[in-house]
Amino acid sequence: ILKKIQKEINDIRNNIERNLNNIIHSQIQHALQDKIFTLKNNRYCLPVKSSHKNIIKGTVLDISSSGATFFIEPESIHELNNTLLYKELELQREIDRILQILSSEIGNHAEQLKANARILAYLDFCIAIARFAINYNAHTPAISQAPYIECINARHPLLAILLKEKVVPCSITCGKTFNCLIISGVNTGGKTVLLKM
Repeated sequence: ILKKIQKEINDIRNNIERNLNNIIHSQIQHALQDKIFTLKNNRYCLPVKSSHKNIIKGTVLDISSSGATFFIEPESIHELNNTLLYKELELQREIDRILQILSSEIGNHAEQLKANARILAYLDFCIAIARFAINYNAHTPAISQAPYIECINARHPLLAILLKEKVVPCSITCGKTFNCLIISGVNTGGKTVLLKM
């Protein structure tokens, strides 16, 4: 049905444009502001000079801001414009009907689709983590039950992203043989970076 309505709309448009082209290339072409047709309020019309507005019989759809151009729908295409409007409304109703059917079908499988979306989101998340780990030589930390921290050749992850090879890795241990660690050094020596890492 959709294809049939679309074809009818195209046929009507072609008919209107053929009719308007005949007018544009007729003896009254001197009355036109431009040798073109246009659309006003979704209706085909001709731009007519205000001084010649009575030459073309039809309905005035609009007037330019300067008042120099009247947009007139010729009588010969009035019914065609109406038919085109009806057909476009019919087309929209058919599209709405199809979308309603499709929405209903999708609604019947909403839970499955939501579950699939969750699975895909999780897989996407896992792939993103894996790619990040490969790009920045990242490793999953081993979580120990013993109360100590040991970082071997660790790098601040954000700096590793921004500076890549320029980040100097560092190793630090606390809690095995001693429970307190004092970090000191000159300004811009890397203390904050180490603590954030």
